[in-house]
Amino acid sequence: MTDSTMETLAEREPEQKIGPGSRLREAREARKLSIEAAAGQMRIDPALVRALEEDDYGKFAAPIFITGNLRAYARLLDLPPEPLLDAYHGLGRDEPPALKQVKRYPRLSSSPSFTPAIIVLLAVAVAVLLFLGWRDGAQLPTFAPGNDAESPLPEAPVFSAPPELDGGGVAMQFEGESDDAGAQTPPVAMESAPAALVEQAPSRAAPSTARATLSLKADQASWVEVRDASGRRLLYDLLDPGAMRNLDGVPPFEVLLGYAPGVTVEFNGKLVDHGPYTRKETARFKVSEDGAGRL
Repeated sequence: MTDSTMETLAEREPEQKIGPGSRLREAREARKLSIEAAAGQMRIDPALVRALEEDDYGKFAAPIFITGNLRAYARLLDLPPEPLLDAYHGLGRDEPPALKQVKRYPRLSSSPSFTPAIIVLLAVAVAVLLFLGWRDGAQLPTFAPGNDAESPLPEAPVFSAPPELDGGGVAMQFEGESDDAGAQTPPVAMESAPAALVEQAPSRAAPSTARATLSLKADQASWVEVRDASGRRLLYDLLDPGAMRNLDGVPPFEVLLGYAPGVTVEFNGKLVDHGPYTRKETARFKVSEDGAGRL
């Protein structure tokens, strides 16, 4: 094989990309630090430290956890984090996680199998109503054929002014009506409706669009992600110890804390207890005027 052929094959071979894992392992061994000791100082599982050194990023839920742990590991070993992050991004494995699939249930009205059943029920209901009307002697209104203009409409009853009764009711009578003796029909007493029933029902309040402030303070390093009610991402970053963030948006806020014990959360100046929603030092919860809740 000639030299030119070997050079051509070498050019065709893809360049092997090297992740940051080997540099992390060499720096840790140079410090004579065990994986367990490094994991204890970073407050993560030793398996995750081993995964970082082996460039095995499938053990992490999202890229934000990977970059956050790479920064923390670099800080522990006194290494500049930027070259390590560039090496990780060069592997092309920092794609965002897949969105959750929401199961949709078909609406009853869209299913063709329900249409015959609804028609049958309506037919049965109409038949029952007709039968009850025939049994009780009820008659449907009939209209004589002819010109509608020549058929006079029945005159509407004329109401006299309702005199007040002693009991606080209202007397109502129809003019022009009398019994066999020629006497007027006695007035019918109607109880006046209570004022509470006459009051207009309160209208429903529109959905609240009031904005609120979510404050985060990191006592220890932690990666943080925050979204507001519209789904807009307000924060997606690693907070160093002592860092503070004040976020303004429409609640409820969706919060993700990579290291929950190291972050203090306040809603409009009120402390939020996210301890019940913390699992393996990671917390996922929502915050609103009613306090914290599970996502």
